[in-house]
Amino acid sequence: MKSVEDSTAFALADDAEQQAFRKHNASVVQELQELLEDNPAKNMESYISHLQENYPKRRKRVGERARRIAALTDDAGEAMQTIVVTGFRSISQIQDGTEVVLPLSGNLSRLLCYDEVKDLETNRTKYPSRFLSPKQTAQLNKLIHQGEIIHSLGGLSVLDIGHDIVVKIGHALDIGYLSDLATIQQSVPDIPIPETYAVLRDSNNKVHIFMSKAEGQSLDRLWPKLSIEQNKSVQSQLAHFFHLLRSISPPLEPDELHTPWGGGQPRRCKDVRRIEKVAENPIYTEEQFNLFLLESYDRARPRSDSRLRILKSFLRNDHKVVMTHADLHPRNICAELLSQSSEGNSGMEMDKESCIKVTGILDWETCGWYPEYWEYVKALNTIDPGDGLDDWWEYLPTESIGTWPYEYAIDLLLEKR
Repeated sequence: MKSVEDSTAFALADDAEQQAFRKHNASVVQELQELLEDNPAKNMESYISHLQENYPKRRKRVGERARRIAALTDDAGEAMQTIVVTGFRSISQIQDGTEVVLPLSGNLSRLLCYDEVKDLETNRTKYPSRFLSPKQTAQLNKLIHQGEIIHSLGGLSVLDIGHDIVVKIGHALDIGYLSDLATIQQSVPDIPIPETYAVLRDSNNKVHIFMSKAEGQSLDRLWPKLSIEQNKSVQSQLAHFFHLLRSISPPLEPDELHTPWGGGQPRRCKDVRRIEKVAENPIYTEEQFNLFLLESYDRARPRSDSRLRILKSFLRNDHKVVMTHADLHPRNICAELLSQSSEGNSGMEMDKESCIKVTGILDWETCGWYPEYWEYVKALNTIDPGDGLDDWWEYLPTESIGTWPYEYAIDLLLEKR
């Protein structure tokens, strides 16, 4: 027999699950209302088909999550949640004497302006520019304390601190990609990339990266509600941006006859799957890159020589090398819906539908110089069945990044190794 405590726990879990189902259904209805807001006569066939396929999966996940966190819905759970959030804000604070890796600029610099000129002159004298002054530290910590947590996973957190500024916080965050990002922004400024306002690093290697906030919201939240025409619009805009990205010429390093592949400082190739693998040495050719891909993740159990030879024989070494984002997924794209209307020759208003604008391409940590197929393959690797993005692959910007089914098939073999 179940104890009273067990029965209470099951009752709480059931109640939490039902509440979650109600909220989920309400969100579905809200999505439907928003979809019909501009044009109540809109063809709903694609949306209903998508909903029919994905609703059971989403409902199941919502219910499972609600039951897992049911134990935290009582007073003790709420108190614990408060402690966790408070603790997070505490460890996210900037220490005194934190090093300024990338100087403050843009909105962040203007936000921290001093009330009096003499304050600025005093701090210039007392505190070298590569360290924050106590006043700057206090101002930033106040913003962080009041900020909204918009993402937290593993050792990385992102806060919206207002004023169109977000901050990434984590231990030993990779900041080498920022040099490549600066090159991209200077070469093709039309690509909507967040502006980096400052990079701070303390003595414990905790890093704060302040950057501009893209308008709109994450595309993975918008995608299930979009029409086919809007999907195609996103595809077209991304094709333009990635065409610009691939137009950048590889820069030569000092004393180098060829540009090393990959990204960062120093430039190294990365392959992110279940874990992130980074090349130990510079890579200059596709043959070297292929050997890097063939290296076993589990060095304690290397693959047989015969299997290595088979896989190696499948890999080409004649692809072009292009600048690559390498993590093309809707969660790394920001977009916003803009209401538009048009008038025909008769002056009567025609059908209205919100147009969609891509406002930001985010998370460039894995960017660099890679084979021309890499963007396509890595974009397919990010697909997770049942996440509401099952048709995302159909709208990849293949006009600019190409379609590489053979290379993708080989990559799947590498994944199974």
